[in-house]
Amino acid sequence: MIFVIKNVEIEGAGTFSGFFKEAGFTVKEISAFRNERFPLPHECEGALFLGGPMNVYENQKYTFLRKEEKFMKSLLSQNIPLIGI
Repeated sequence: MIFVIKNVEIEGAGTFSGFFKEAGFTVKEISAFRNERFPLPHECEGALFLGGPMNVYENQKYTFLRKEEKFMKSLLSQNIPLIGI
């Protein structure tokens, strides 16, 4: 399964979603800004991290960014592919 990590409501995977589905993957969106649970690394075949109006250094204001960074590092440590937009 490919997980799409959303940082704001209006962002979406767009053509990436179609590409992943066409390649045979299931796609699931996670709304990080709503503090939805991130999957465990073994549940992921890959992840797409979307953007937003915030900057990565604003993790005091957007506290979900800390969890997102931790999730990203866990994927990297397991050699699970990810894309950041």
